[in-house]
Amino acid sequence: MITTLVLTEPIFQELEQTAKLPLETAGVLLAGIARAPNGDIRLLARQMHWVPQNAYLAREGDHLAIASQGYVPALAEAERLGAIPIWFHTHPGAIGHPTPSIADRKVDREIADLFRLRSGSELYVTLIASPRDNGIAFTGEVHWEDGGKVAIDRVWRVGDKWQLINSFNSEAPQIPAIFDRSVRAFGPDIQQTLGQLRVGVVGCGGPARPSPSSL
Repeated sequence: MITTLVLTEPIFQELEQTAKLPLETAGVLLAGIARAPNGDIRLLARQMHWVPQNAYLAREGDHLAIASQGYVPALAEAERLGAIPIWFHTHPGAIGHPTPSIADRKVDREIADLFRLRSGSELYVTLIASPRDNGIAFTGEVHWEDGGKVAIDRVWRVGDKWQLINSFNSEAPQIPAIFDRSVRAFGPDIQQTLGQLRVGVVGCGGPARPSPSSL
């Protein structure tokens, strides 16, 4: 099962610019959900709601504390839209690691039920981002009420520029030798992206009619 978060270009740019700030920053990303027959999950980003400045109780480069009014309105909007709220925050710094800290895990335990209750969603979803030269590095998780969870495996950046970003913790699969020429021509990153695409060919037509010259 693969879990993908799809971000439109404007939302991706918001997250990218916010990840570059020197202070930790948080917000709630509202998303729709689509489940494939094979179990794959796609979270489709719709709106970003940032925590207002006056809701931060503490805000530094390596930690933050937020009053509930900083995110509860976004949960109400998620319920109104039938959306899933994704708890987002940054780990700043060019070499920052977007992996959950002990403090992050404690916050998750404290707010997960509130997020589900106030939004009406069965899921509690997290996303952490750090800045990188080519965009962001991220990790994320989808938590179910029964305690089960899966990682967000990749982010699709969709717009004038398309970009597929694997999770910070992912290990890229070995590229088969048959694709050696493609790797040498375009590089391993492009080949890895191509290998993760699913392509559908759709067309329509009718029976061919013989031309007069062929009769």
